[in-house]
Amino acid sequence: MGLSKEKRELRRMEQAIKTTFIVDTFKIFMDAYQKTLGDSRYGLSLKITVRNNNHYLVFEDFGQRFAINVYTNGNVEIRMRERNHCVYREQLFEYTPDIEEQGEFQRYLEEGLAAKIVEVALERIASYGEFMDILFEGVRFVEAYDYFRFEREIVRKKIG
Repeated sequence: MGLSKEKRELRRMEQAIKTTFIVDTFKIFMDAYQKTLGDSRYGLSLKITVRNNNHYLVFEDFGQRFAINVYTNGNVEIRMRERNHCVYREQLFEYTPDIEEQGEFQRYLEEGLAAKIVEVALERIASYGEFMDILFEGVRFVEAYDYFRFEREIVRKKIG
């Protein structure tokens, strides 16, 4: 026995909402990257892949990789690998059909989180090895970013 017309329409609408969230979230990351063009580390390559509505933005160099993943199920995560560390994975958002929560997450990305993630991916804050040393001490991504940002400000004040 098939689904009723109303249930099919409801599922179609839910899928449209999820697809819009996925695409809009990925655009936020792409915009954050675009704003940093010309300011990346030598030799770093960027690979953009869209497969089965999974969206991947991957920065790679020999022995290291940083991936921003927006999955078909709507979850958003980052993965970081460096030759001397295990893979670090942090889920940034677990999909919910609540449009308000989706909007809050996207605003959080636009207000700076996406730029912070891209800065780390481009090694503008610290090397992957240094950054991952902090992450594997149990510190979350944003806290590690803030730590290195604070350290850079102290060095600038001493030099300047």
